[in-house]
Amino acid sequence: MAKARSPIVHLSGTVGNIVLVNSQKYGEHPRAKRGTHKPARLNHVMQQSSKRLIDCNKQAKVIFDAIRFEHKDGDLWTDIIAIFRAEAKTGKPFNPKSLKQLECSRRYSLHKLLSRDYDIDVKLVKNKLQVTVSLKTVPKFNKRQTYVDGYQVGITVVFPDLSEYEYKKVSAQGPVTGLKSALQPMEFTVPAPKGKAPWLLFLSVTGCEEGEVIKMPQVKGMAIVKISETGW
Repeated sequence: MAKARSPIVHLSGTVGNIVLVNSQKYGEHPRAKRGTHKPARLNHVMQQSSKRLIDCNKQAKVIFDAIRFEHKDGDLWTDIIAIFRAEAKTGKPFNPKSLKQLECSRRYSLHKLLSRDYDIDVKLVKNKLQVTVSLKTVPKFNKRQTYVDGYQVGITVVFPDLSEYEYKKVSAQGPVTGLKSALQPMEFTVPAPKGKAPWLLFLSVTGCEEGEVIKMPQVKGMAIVKISETGW
């Protein structure tokens, strides 16, 4: 004989200190609200882990916000947060070297344009960063991008304060250079905060056409190429 199921009305939610639930194992039943009899507490290890996770999210957002409008794809936040979370799991102070070679865009990367054939020299002189960029090869754009006949090298320096979750940023661009022009070192000078403020140096290369910069991600690459040794 078939069994009749009842009731017709199914209840769920919280009434006072009683929670009405419908579990797969026990069906519909009431239970005491969590913490009713004994306050729910996180142990010390879980508290520390939770705090580290919150901190690394905030610190990752500092770097992301600094460059999110420069050159990015949908993986930039994923890549940055993965680095900070991996560092947080070590339980040690953040190691800025973990950010070295971070590409702002996986698909349109600096590595594809330059194959890391360049030298970067940075000096701090009287609250100014003097940056010398020496390319060893001309940027290699996609063969289908026949309209690209030149390029522009630029730098972006981010001065992050990971304890206050703030940053300062400054950028400088070099001249438009033809693809057939001889390679020459490029000099950049940008202001820096007083003291030994930490910094991240991004190098960018953007394709140009007839002396004008092409504002499309397909012809640009940008990545961290140098990190300060002190200030962190």
